[in-house]
Amino acid sequence: MDIAAAFMAASINAFEANKRLADRAVEQVSDHKLHTALDVNTNSIAVIMKHVAGNLLSRWTDFLTTDGEKPWRNRDDEFVDTFRSREEILEYWERGWACLLKTLKSRIPCRWPWSARWATPATTSARSSRLPASMPERSGLR
Repeated sequence: MDIAAAFMAASINAFEANKRLADRAVEQVSDHKLHTALDVNTNSIAVIMKHVAGNLLSRWTDFLTTDGEKPWRNRDDEFVDTFRSREEILEYWERGWACLLKTLKSRIPCRWPWSARWATPATTSARSSRLPASMPERSGLR
């Protein structure tokens, strides 16, 4: 395994370990307390989970091809508890984490010399259409 692959594996492992810790902590909290802030200067667990999931969805959707702050993201709304149930909180939480983990696990070592070391097949093929005129000859992509 090369250093880039080892780094990606360690990164994925660290994210998964942190998610497991958060999931285990949330399991121990009653439904009511998920929505309770400790004081007026803090957020409830539900709001924190909503914000983290929203951030993950925004940052890891179309990673490397679009800006991390998506136009569809309503960051201010992430700090308003709109969930009616634990199931709604967990569904949104899981969507955010799935986006991150799917993106990271889809990274492959890129074989094209002009692109980032880790790229998806989609970003690699998109880049190949923007090659300088001399690049296809050197890469054998004619």
